[in-house]
Amino acid sequence: MVESSSIISSFKFISYKVDNFKFEMAKHVSLLGFSGNTKSDDWEINLSINQPTYLKKNNLYIGSINCKIVLLSDNNPVVNLETSISGLFQSDCQLDKTVEENLVKYQIPTILFPYLRSTVTNFIANSGFGSFIFPLINVVELSKKTLKDIEINVVE
Repeated sequence: MVESSSIISSFKFISYKVDNFKFEMAKHVSLLGFSGNTKSDDWEINLSINQPTYLKKNNLYIGSINCKIVLLSDNNPVVNLETSISGLFQSDCQLDKTVEENLVKYQIPTILFPYLRSTVTNFIANSGFGSFIFPLINVVELSKKTLKDIEINVVE
């Protein structure tokens, strides 16, 4: 008889929400009349990782990512999209400082990024700009650069 085994994680992904979404398009007939696909090179993409928060009373962690995307035409911005996503995670135990840093600073943004990427890709495609490929980004490296000297915000 084969015994089943399972791995139980003490760090759980509870949920995520797109908590900010702002889209603006210049009022140009040429944009309104556009049909087809925009080139990936025409879009300027900026991501930022926010300081993570630990809610001590509930053993909950909150992480978030901001994204700003601009469509340029003749080096002028004609479309602006600003969005952010936040995720809620829970720990069933007190985490070792090194493990906590890795999970909260680097893994939370890595888990949230595909949800952000999907939201942005679908919205741009559905807003009339054709298929849009949101490039893959090494979120761990971005998080290491951004959060290297940032402490986890602890809320009692």
